[in-house]
Amino acid sequence: MAHIANRPRHASALARVLGYGVIAVVGAAPVPIDGADVATPSCGMVVQDQLVLDRDLRCPGPALIVRNPRSVVQLNGHTIQATQPCRDAGATVGIVVEESAARANILGPGIVRGFATGIAIDGTHQVQLRDLRVTESCGFAVATAGALHAEGVRGLVLTESDILLNDAGASGAAIDVRDGHGCRIAGNRIAGNRGAGIRLDVDSQGNEIERNLVVGQRGKDVTDAGSDNLFTLNGFEHGDGVDPPPLWPLLGMPASPAPGVAGCGTLHDRIEPRATLTITCPQDPGLRAVRNSVVAYRLMNPFNPLLLFGGNCTPVELHPADGTTGGAVTCTNPNSLYPAILEVACCLN
Repeated sequence: MAHIANRPRHASALARVLGYGVIAVVGAAPVPIDGADVATPSCGMVVQDQLVLDRDLRCPGPALIVRNPRSVVQLNGHTIQATQPCRDAGATVGIVVEESAARANILGPGIVRGFATGIAIDGTHQVQLRDLRVTESCGFAVATAGALHAEGVRGLVLTESDILLNDAGASGAAIDVRDGHGCRIAGNRIAGNRGAGIRLDVDSQGNEIERNLVVGQRGKDVTDAGSDNLFTLNGFEHGDGVDPPPLWPLLGMPASPAPGVAGCGTLHDRIEPRATLTITCPQDPGLRAVRNSVVAYRLMNPFNPLLLFGGNCTPVELHPADGTTGGAVTCTNPNSLYPAILEVACCLN
């Protein structure tokens, strides 16, 4: 059973707009590594101690294997990408964290793209993942496939990361935690994935899910079959899975009492070919003086709103919220033949 808690609002984890990433604090941030491995990063490399990438890697998978306790991998702004299209490559994994790698750290900024499972963590303790983007992972009808799969873990921390546009199938999940205890998933943006956004299985207990934004899922935002898992100040678009307090788009004065969780809503409108459109998040007229900021945007297929359009706004301008108006997105449809639907997610900050 999940618990929904309200806490005093501090600087919001949803305040950072499409940089990408959100703000969270998890103890002291690791400092840059001195004396890291000088070996040339290569596909299938076993990280002995510390590694700072100095180049992108294109690998059939796995790209990196983290085996030793307290190992530190810094992606250093680089991308680890699968060499084959995801569905043609089999059960590939981008980064494998083995059971022996307790207290390992995988740090961004950096991208893991196009593997069946982006990052797999098996039975280890106190691994930290921070400032990563895991995207375009795919899965067959295999529950262990997804952007992030963690099984039998204790004290996992996933923070300040983007889990975007992954396809684990209807029975999968973008973040799949099995038999996880004392894990913390905080300050992440989880958007546009097929399957559940976050899944905690029946053996997962005492985990904290805090200040995440989960929008645009083709499936449930979150599925919690475990016990004593705590959900705090998350933005769930659909509000299914754990029955949090209802979310509300800020289109007027909220009902009293106002919900304590981060309120989110979506706006959308049609953009004709080569046309430009601005969508502005409505400002909260209440007395709490909170602003409604853009936290995500995307172009959708006008003929099937469940599908992405297949192109991005070109160009795009993001406007932050100020004292009088909410945040806004100005988007130009790059396609000369087909219209698109611009969808903008707005949340309190």
